[in-house]
Amino acid sequence: MAILTQCGPTLRGNMDNGTRAKRMFWLGFVGIALFVPARTVAWPGAWIFLVLFIGGMFVTVGWLKRYDPELFRERLRSFRQPDQPLWDKRLGLAIAVVWYCWIAFMSFETRAAAVAGSPVMLGTGSALMIGGYLLVGASFAANSFAVTVVRIQSERGQRVVDTGPYTLVRHPIYTASIAIHIGTALLLGARWGLLGPPVLVVLLGIRAVLEERLLRAGLPGYDEYAARVRWRFVPWLW
Repeated sequence: MAILTQCGPTLRGNMDNGTRAKRMFWLGFVGIALFVPARTVAWPGAWIFLVLFIGGMFVTVGWLKRYDPELFRERLRSFRQPDQPLWDKRLGLAIAVVWYCWIAFMSFETRAAAVAGSPVMLGTGSALMIGGYLLVGASFAANSFAVTVVRIQSERGQRVVDTGPYTLVRHPIYTASIAIHIGTALLLGARWGLLGPPVLVVLLGIRAVLEERLLRAGLPGYDEYAARVRWRFVPWLW
């Protein structure tokens, strides 16, 4: 979920100029990865994606800033932290690389056709992205420990959260990420691009399993929570 939610905190006055510049460069690079390979800006689905992608992050982060400033500050921290497991650093890098390559691949795929996108695809893709960001917001509202890296937050008194979306699945932010990824492929009108979300799901699944091993070992009550809430991403599926 780092790709979808970490670049949003570019709000004026909330970070140093260097960090803000990095975030803005990141957002600009997403636009480059879309429109340069496509060789056109006449791509309605891409513009809808950018509006929802950037807007969803800013709204989510703006809510955090107002209602959970501590989590807001935590999510401004580096993507690589001293107490973060090495496997999480490597998985985070892998997810970022796959995501960027996937975006560029879909841009190449749609280049020749300058795809307008059918109303059904645009509508479904938009609904999935909006629903995904709403689920992210609900997860943040329930879980003040939803930071961007995997670690035990002893200094913050981390505890097991079993309210809100966490009553249904153990990793609702990953569930939201899946919805947003599928919505992205639909908005960009890339048929082969639909192969991207399964790859990202596998990477997120690996991260979830390893994360749970760490939580079971270091967070009291997580074993009991996992026994009550059986599903990681999707109820009755996994």
